[in-house]
Amino acid sequence: MNLSGELRTRIRADVIQSLIKMGAVAEKSGCRLCLVGGVVRDIVLNGTSVDADLVLEGDAIEFARKAAAFLEMDYVQHKVFGTATLEARNGLKFDIATARHEEYPEPGSLPKVKPATIEADLKRRDFTINAMAVSLNPSEFGELIDPFGGLDDIQAKKLRILHSKSFVDDPTRIFRGIRFAGRLEFEFEKATLKKLKEAVAGRAFDCISGQRIKNELKLIFQDAGRVRAIIMLQELGIDGAVVEGFRANYDLFYPIDRARKSWDIMIKHPEGFEAEEWMVYLASLSVGNSLETLVSFAKRISATRHEAGVLLRLCETDKPDYVSVMKTDEARPSQVADIMEKLPFEISVCRFAAGDEAERKNIEYYFDRTARSGLEIGGDDLIKKGYPENQKIGLALKEVLRRKRDGLVSGAKEEMELAEMLLRNTDNESIG
Repeated sequence: MNLSGELRTRIRADVIQSLIKMGAVAEKSGCRLCLVGGVVRDIVLNGTSVDADLVLEGDAIEFARKAAAFLEMDYVQHKVFGTATLEARNGLKFDIATARHEEYPEPGSLPKVKPATIEADLKRRDFTINAMAVSLNPSEFGELIDPFGGLDDIQAKKLRILHSKSFVDDPTRIFRGIRFAGRLEFEFEKATLKKLKEAVAGRAFDCISGQRIKNELKLIFQDAGRVRAIIMLQELGIDGAVVEGFRANYDLFYPIDRARKSWDIMIKHPEGFEAEEWMVYLASLSVGNSLETLVSFAKRISATRHEAGVLLRLCETDKPDYVSVMKTDEARPSQVADIMEKLPFEISVCRFAAGDEAERKNIEYYFDRTARSGLEIGGDDLIKKGYPENQKIGLALKEVLRRKRDGLVSGAKEEMELAEMLLRNTDNESIG
C-alpha cells in the first residue's frame, strides 16, 4: 500500500517538503528513512498531522549532519541515545532516531537498546496501530511498512499488543492503551484484554515509579478521549492496582463532563489564580476516597507538595465545618470567604462541579464579588494614629474585612472607626 498522496495532503506543505529532501539524503547515503508511529496511524485514520517521528536504518547522528548541511538547518546530536534533532530557521524541528532493538532486563525497567532494522524497531512499539512506518526514500516514497497488521486493526478498531509480555515489560502501556481507546473509540482485542487484566491482577504497576504513573495520568487528563479512558480506569481495576483501596470516581466526568465545564467557568475569574488544570481532574477523580487512601495515593504518584495538598484538602469538604456553611443559602459572605481562602483553587473548581445549587452559588458569589473585596485602610493608617505595631492590628483588620464583606461596613471612615473600636476593646482576649 502506498500513502504518498496522503502524505502530501495531510502533512503541512513545508514539513513534507523537508521530509522529501531528507529522504533523498538518506537514499544517497545508503540508508532507509521512515516516518513511524502515531503520525502514520493518524494519516491512515484520515487525520492531519504536523508531527514527524523519524527512524533511520543507519547512524542517525551522521545522517543528521549531512541532512543539516543539505537543508541548511542546524542540528543537535544526542550520542547517548543515538538520536539527533534537526531545526530549521522557521522553527521546524525533526527528531531522528537510529532504528533499534530493545531488551528489558526485568519487568518495568528501562530497556537496553542496540541498532536494528526498521521492522525490528517497530516490534518494540506498544500496539500494532503504532507499529507502522512509511518510507521517505525516493525509490519507495510512501510505501507502508506494516509487519504486524496495524492497518487491519485500525480498520477493525482494535488495540492489539505485539507480544504476550508487552504489559509486563512496560506497564505504562496499559495507561497508553486506555488513552488510545478513549480517543480513537477502539476496543482492546480479546487476547490483549486478557493480558492486560493479568498484568493488573499481577500488580505490574509495582515495578514502575510514581513519576511515570503521574505522567501517564496527566496525559489521560489532557487527552480528548479522557472521559472514556477515566471510566476504563475503574472498570478494568487499574485504580485499585495503583493504590489498594483507591477508586476512580467518574461521576464528575460522565454522562456530563462537569469537571471540564467547571474549569472553563472558574478559570475566567479575574483574580489570576495559579492552578493546574490536570489537578482539577485528579481531584474530581478522587472524590469519595478516604484521607488514608489519598495519603497513600499521593505518595505513590510522587506528588509534589502542592499536588499532595490538593488531594488531602479534598477531604475537608466532607467535614461539618464546610458542609454547614457551603451547603446552605443562609451563609454569610464572610463565612464562605473564611473557608474558601484556605482551599486550593483546584478544590474550589472540583466542588463547583460536585456541589448542589447552594454550594455552587456560594462558590460563585465568593469569586465574583467577595474575593475581590478589600479594605480602604491598612495597618500603616492605624500605626500613624498611634496604635502600637503588633498582631492585634492584623486581627482587627481581618474582623473589619469580615464585616465589610457582610455589608456591615462601608468606606474608609467606617472601616477606621470600627478598627479603632476593636483595638480599644481590651476586655476580650481576641478580636471578633
